[in-house]
Amino acid sequence: MGQTFRAATVTDAIRQAKEELGPDALILEVRRSAFDGGVEIVAATGQTGEFPVTGNGRTGPLPRIDALAALRRRASRTGSAPNGTSGESDIGRSWGPDDLDVDFIRQCGVSERLASDLAMACGAGSALRRHAAVTHVLQRRISTEDLVGTGHERVVAALVGPSGVGKTTTIAKLAAIFSATRGRRVALVTTDTYRVGGIAQLKTFAEILQLPFYTVYTREDLDHALEETAEADLVLVDTPGCNPYDAAMLREMRNLIGSNTPVTCYLTLAMTGDFDELIAASQRFALLNPAGLIATKLDETRRAPAVIGLVEQTRLPLTYTCAGPLVPDDIAVASPAALADLLLSAMEYRYQRELVRQ
Repeated sequence: MGQTFRAATVTDAIRQAKEELGPDALILEVRRSAFDGGVEIVAATGQTGEFPVTGNGRTGPLPRIDALAALRRRASRTGSAPNGTSGESDIGRSWGPDDLDVDFIRQCGVSERLASDLAMACGAGSALRRHAAVTHVLQRRISTEDLVGTGHERVVAALVGPSGVGKTTTIAKLAAIFSATRGRRVALVTTDTYRVGGIAQLKTFAEILQLPFYTVYTREDLDHALEETAEADLVLVDTPGCNPYDAAMLREMRNLIGSNTPVTCYLTLAMTGDFDELIAASQRFALLNPAGLIATKLDETRRAPAVIGLVEQTRLPLTYTCAGPLVPDDIAVASPAALADLLLSAMEYRYQRELVRQ
């Protein structure tokens, strides 16, 4: 049997449930309170008998708080799906993509076909099954890869992109990870001689991490820096923020790092931007022939799943995602499973809001 908790918001009610039942409390139902117009949730503990038992007789894993499932249960009772359509025919089968609102995923820049597939996967039963289904769809349709391979071949990677997207901080995160935990010999190079403090910021990171650091003004400087760092198997190159619509600056950057050099460019974009502008920027930076994408500031937007649409439309592999300013904590290698987390979290947040409004 579950216990009922009442509060003004879903978050407060969930907090009460966790305090009373523990951090693994299972949310069975969310509904409007008939007493004060607030919220009621029904929650249960993880004691044996309250959760499914696996084939080996052990209690199955505790599901996470699941607003999507709670909304489905409520819709089945009331005969209405989340988008207001009749829910009678949905009882006893997985919900189709229309019921999970393909429009929400489409608004993240995802194509209609992929949005439909993802919405269908989001209706695949339990939280674990949904995550597996969404991951499977993304594995087939979205490309992800690490910035470096599994070997120790030399990599010279430059982060390029508009100003303010976090290139310098991302380079610091990558340098810390690869030098401290992945056994790479890392060197840092900056071409950001335009911005006040641009050189000093990365130089400070280099001193903290005890890494070689070079400032580059010309093509000859770059050649010299790459010669001096011959023993490094990962050279990270910072670049100045570039206006995507400044053709002259893009050509200047291409002349410095984009042609006849061992430098591989990675387009770095903040997901706080307008999606159409992100696509336009990717088209303009195509002049530098980027090998992949790095998505930053995912923690500052409710449209984080737009990174899926960005990868789909640009056809560039996603290498890393950043969600915060901390070095080196707030960076992660991109993967279909991580993108599935982004999408499902956004869907859950959306449906939690719908539950409160109903």
